[in-house]
Amino acid sequence: MFHYVESSLFDAQGRGSRYSTKKFLKVIDSIRPDIVHIHNIHGCFINYPILFDYLREKSIPVVWTLHDCWAMTGHCVHFERTHCEQWKKQCLSCPQKHDFPKSYLFDRCKSNYSLKKRLFTAIEKMKITTVSSWLKGVAELSYLKNFPINVVYNGVDIKLFSHIESNIREQLNIGNNKMLLAVASGFEERKGIYDFAALSKVLPSGYQIVLIGTNENDRNVLPNNVIAISRTNSVKELAEFYSAADVLLSLSYEETFGLTIVEAMACGTPAIVYGNTAQPELITAGTGKIVPTGDIESLVKAIEEVCSKPRETYVETCRKHAMQYEESLSYQKYLDIYESIINKRN
Repeated sequence: MFHYVESSLFDAQGRGSRYSTKKFLKVIDSIRPDIVHIHNIHGCFINYPILFDYLREKSIPVVWTLHDCWAMTGHCVHFERTHCEQWKKQCLSCPQKHDFPKSYLFDRCKSNYSLKKRLFTAIEKMKITTVSSWLKGVAELSYLKNFPINVVYNGVDIKLFSHIESNIREQLNIGNNKMLLAVASGFEERKGIYDFAALSKVLPSGYQIVLIGTNENDRNVLPNNVIAISRTNSVKELAEFYSAADVLLSLSYEETFGLTIVEAMACGTPAIVYGNTAQPELITAGTGKIVPTGDIESLVKAIEEVCSKPRETYVETCRKHAMQYEESLSYQKYLDIYESIINKRN
């Protein structure tokens, strides 16, 4: 709680939780690990200056998986939507101070950037992994560029995410309409909420937009002809939705991977995505379409083109494409990285 207050008032994300971080480091001391693997460290649960000072002093090899851009900026987790490039040299004034991790008062992106750069680049034994080639390209332009950087895609359990017959379409009263599905943990502006609203107004008859993961604010933005559903905690139910859909839509303005795209493909469903950040990496011939970001007219044309063929046309190609993101392959890549570190140490 105190960490959240400190972060949201003073733009000090990752600078609180001092006591709990020191307590955690005592646990690391007792374990004496050969490698420390870091994922996201923003979210008001750990003090990164204390953590990185410790890792540097102990000279413990580090693997750091980047899931967003926070490690390379003075504040934000994404910068594509605002076309900000300050992170390449020095953040000075953040155009997204009020976006996650939100700061209500101060903009300390300049000092945050300098502190992160000093601490993160001081680790001698560190390998960076990114969840997409796009994010690797970002890291290679940042102050992390001198570290080894490899792509390890987020893995999907293709046994859980596979085609499942259900009565979802009957429950939603979709009938013979083409079901256009989107899944997110909240459809904020960055996730294309206003684009879905605009799309719903110009789609011809015969199509039904279904959004899973909406909240009350989202539903206030969306027209009544959009089916808006709260998030589901059931993987099986989610796979049923993917399997029932004719197309998966990803209208996000910034994605470092696009997990829902691969999950849908594993269930045999093609995807239409905006042509920004990591999303185009996931689309191949026969698995969907890429359209210019924010271009609703092109989006409608792509939907009509994909839906002009029976869904069965895409199932085998989509499923085969999703296989390369099978989670065991990702696990093996991490094991290979661990082994290379340990072998070098020995």
